[in-house]
Amino acid sequence: DVAVSGTVSWDQATSIITAHVTFNGAGGTSGVLNICWNDAHVNAIASVTGRINGATLNAKRIAP
Repeated sequence: DVAVSGTVSWDQATSIITAHVTFNGAGGTSGVLNICWNDAHVNAIASVTGRINGATLNAKRIAP
């Protein structure tokens, strides 16, 4: 099981969506993720940064 919490905000003036997520799982897996994308863009690419078990994450993927 993984406990997940965080916040998501949507700036309607700029269409920027940002999320800050923390998680803690069984076996000690934990992390913090920051996710950001422009919701006005078709096929927007989200930027995902943070740390998982102390390792740096810097990635991009198709936005949700």
